[in-house]
Amino acid sequence: MKRFMIPLSLFLGMGLLFIFGFLLLGFLQPDNVQAYGPPNSEEIVPNANFHLWTINEIFSCADGSEQFIELVTTFDGQEVLAGHQLSASNLSSTMTNTFTFPSNSGAPTAGHSLLIATPGFGSLTGAVTPDFSLPMTGFLFTGGGTVDFASVNNLMYGAGELPLDGVKSLNGNKTTGNNSPKNFAGQEGSVSCPNPNLTISKQAPTTIEPFGQITYTLTVTSSGTFSNTNVFLTDTIPISTSFITATVMPVNGVLTWTLGDMLPPLSVISHTFVVTTTATTGTTIVNSDYGVRSNQASATGPPVNVVIPGPTIYLPIILK
Repeated sequence: MKRFMIPLSLFLGMGLLFIFGFLLLGFLQPDNVQAYGPPNSEEIVPNANFHLWTINEIFSCADGSEQFIELVTTFDGQEVLAGHQLSASNLSSTMTNTFTFPSNSGAPTAGHSLLIATPGFGSLTGAVTPDFSLPMTGFLFTGGGTVDFASVNNLMYGAGELPLDGVKSLNGNKTTGNNSPKNFAGQEGSVSCPNPNLTISKQAPTTIEPFGQITYTLTVTSSGTFSNTNVFLTDTIPISTSFITATVMPVNGVLTWTLGDMLPPLSVISHTFVVTTTATTGTTIVNSDYGVRSNQASATGPPVNVVIPGPTIYLPIILK
């Protein structure tokens, strides 16, 4: 009988230990998880100190010279950033720019923003001091792409969705509004991109004989400390004239010259075209539909008038 009772007591003791351990685990959470969410919420997530930042706002000047990315979080314990990456890719994901956080943020983090911006951003009027500086200009792809934070939060935007007017920005929910960069210290600003000086002028004779030729000369000037990129010059063939010659051919009556990039501190480009008048005397040829535009600015000029004088009338002189 004793030989039977010993194994049975041992078996019962092991069972009690198993049940006690199972109940104990039910009251404990693993060290690598933390509860978050509304009060009394049972939702748990991995206890990673970097992955609860979200992309709140991105901004770029038209040429990518100045940009910023703002992250926000509503949680504490998110200060561990060192070694994690922020990246930007183009639409086809064939090109990627990467920024690695060199240090952590301040703490506590709940309700704070992080501002990551291009090297010259802080010198813009209305800017606040960024928390981190991107390694380059043109970090964001202005034609569309993806911004990714640590492979846990990203913002995808298509061609034309990122505002390039130098005032508005793209929010994390894909809406747009006036930019409002905010840093970790709570300082908030609003910037505008530098507006390169772009002007246009036109010269032509003031008078012309009937059925004569008019030579128009257009001059585009870019000045200042910033480039005008992707510059186009256009002019419409005036009414009562016929096109003769230019370095480009008109399309539907419009001449278009591709000027490329006009670099600081001063760039000047001129083009001419020639027309012949089809009007008779007493007519004014008006050329008013012309202008220049770039990715950063645009300009037009005042109307240029060429007069075809009326016939000269000679009156007899009567001598007494």
